[in-house]
Amino acid sequence: MVDWSRLQTAVGDATNAPLHLEALLGPESQRRDAAVRFLDEALHASTVWSAVPVLAVHLASLLGDCRMDSSVRAEVLQWMYCASSDAVESQEHIAVDGAESWGDAAEPVHAMLAARPAIYQAVAPFLTDPDSDVRTAAIIAGTELLAAADLEAERAAAQDRLLRLAAESPWRERAAIALALGRFGAVPTMLLHDEDWGVRVCLATSHGLDDDPSMLALVMEAFRDRRRLYEHFGEEVHPTSTTVQWAFVHALRRRRPDEEPPPVAVYTAA
Repeated sequence: MVDWSRLQTAVGDATNAPLHLEALLGPESQRRDAAVRFLDEALHASTVWSAVPVLAVHLASLLGDCRMDSSVRAEVLQWMYCASSDAVESQEHIAVDGAESWGDAAEPVHAMLAARPAIYQAVAPFLTDPDSDVRTAAIIAGTELLAAADLEAERAAAQDRLLRLAAESPWRERAAIALALGRFGAVPTMLLHDEDWGVRVCLATSHGLDDDPSMLALVMEAFRDRRRLYEHFGEEVHPTSTTVQWAFVHALRRRRPDEEPPPVAVYTAA
């Protein structure tokens, strides 16, 4: 039995967490919206509070419940991405600062990282969900979770599933899949030679293409043309122009470690 009153979020203790978790499955839209706001507040300022890993495990157990509305499921999947990403970033700071300087604050970070395999098992079925918003959110969350070393064995199956999905997907979803697979070094031929420019530039950021000068040139050319990036990707639906630019930044830092990449910026028409 979880004593939620002893767990902290960014806005206080998590005493009301059970009510919000229950509301995520309920028919009342106002209560569902309040529950989603509670989850967002729990992650405020990218801090992994003590309630976060416990919430993540409970949310994973609810994710497949048929009572959960698809819009809520997409929000929960996005929350799982943020919780995992924040934990990874915090662990990097702990490694630099030393665990002693973090004290008890390091415990929920480690707990969140340790929970990733179980959470991924709950997320994986939604990689091919009929709802496009759920599917995209699952791809984003699943990719972040698969970065865990103890999930390396799951990557091949995820790649096969995403490639089958890409064969029947519109260009934007193929671009999201290219970014996801590229994170683990995959270079699928069908995406490398995709008819859509946006898909090709996304795959050009793949770790597996870090030694290919032509892919470096493609990334640099696309990065310089902010107008084309914005007009192609926009800023409303994943992957956005900003998301793609950050993928460029990470790729350039690997490929040109002695040079500072161009800054990420949102294109604005003159």
